[in-house]
Amino acid sequence: MNKIAFTALIALPLAACNSNTAPGNDREAQLDPPATAAPIEDAASALANVDPGLMLPGTMNDADLAALGAGQACQFRLTEVAFPSFVYDGDGGGAIKINGKLIPVTADGPGSYANGELRIKTRMLDDEGDAGLQMQEMIVAAPRAKDEFGFLGLYHLSGRRSLILAGRMGGPSANPCARASALRRPHHFYRNKQMTDTRPIAVFGAGGKTGTELLRRAIARDIPIRAFEHTVPGPGERVGDFEYIECDVLSDNFAGDLDGCRAVISTLGVAFGPGNAIDPPPLYTDGTRNLLEAMAQAKIDRIAVISAAFVEHQSSVPAWFELTAKPALFNILEQMRSMEVMLSDAQGIKWTAARPGWLLDEPYTGDAVITDERLAEGCFRCRHADLAASLLEFVCEDTWINAKPAIGRPEAERFESPGAIKAELGID
Repeated sequence: MNKIAFTALIALPLAACNSNTAPGNDREAQLDPPATAAPIEDAASALANVDPGLMLPGTMNDADLAALGAGQACQFRLTEVAFPSFVYDGDGGGAIKINGKLIPVTADGPGSYANGELRIKTRMLDDEGDAGLQMQEMIVAAPRAKDEFGFLGLYHLSGRRSLILAGRMGGPSANPCARASALRRPHHFYRNKQMTDTRPIAVFGAGGKTGTELLRRAIARDIPIRAFEHTVPGPGERVGDFEYIECDVLSDNFAGDLDGCRAVISTLGVAFGPGNAIDPPPLYTDGTRNLLEAMAQAKIDRIAVISAAFVEHQSSVPAWFELTAKPALFNILEQMRSMEVMLSDAQGIKWTAARPGWLLDEPYTGDAVITDERLAEGCFRCRHADLAASLLEFVCEDTWINAKPAIGRPEAERFESPGAIKAELGID
């Protein structure tokens, strides 16, 4: 099956080159009728009668791109000379061509898109093709398929524009397709077993801003959650129908409540204020230690926590922030540093310490830039919702193991100015 699918994949871009419909390129091209756009359908109808093993990406043409409004979108190409198979923007919209149909998709996490049971994930790689284009991985989980299909291709960005189909029009951003990854694959086509772990993920701090956003992302991805919160919210304030458990990580014995969970995500954090700045509660130190001890009793080996990009010097952070705001956070950042050391010293634990930029309570974008340990240039802030989606992806996809991914994105001046940050910190 692998060999047959790989051969079919090679044929797709070659077929696109054999029939050149661009006017003026050569005499033979002028004899062909103009290209027409493929129909646009939801995944359920487009793939209804297709064998799951044959749900492979096709190659779009100019008419397809025009119909999608994707002439300037990010493109995943199977070869340097091929038209794209998948296009997407920085505002949550995208489309893939399968079975001669254009299927719109919407972002449901960093580098993750879905339409019904069809799911697509993309990751930027650190290799380049022969023509200098950056390599990119695309994984397609098709409806009814037992395996995932993986493809190595090339990333191309011809401009910046929201897709007409699924785009949520938004402000400008940096490279909306950027994702950092050390992942390498030796072939253009491979198959992965889909994750079928249906055990819940234990989320601590589920009632906070990031925790609440994480539960919302989990609902969208149909991921079971066991929500732990210091004070359980009332029925009308809860997210979804998840199980809520009242828990104080500093004093309670909660190991038994972790039974049956596959991983832990801690969205616990210390709110900034004069009292906490001087003497912060030991959530990052004692709280994390208690989590690790409870995990050992419950035989759980996967944890993701929230640290901060500012635990070490970041060249992308404005100098005024380093001089005014960061000193006020000294004691809290010291706890975060201790937490990271504790995790790196823990035996038999797969940990991730997410390092977001300065958190921002704005809607989810799906175009956070994730880099190793230090924020990408110009990515000073990080939205709670983007952080939540990243944490969920790290655990569900088992990525960024024993690592400190920095997460951020460029924001409008009104969110990044000294006045805005000082107002949030309560600094005159």
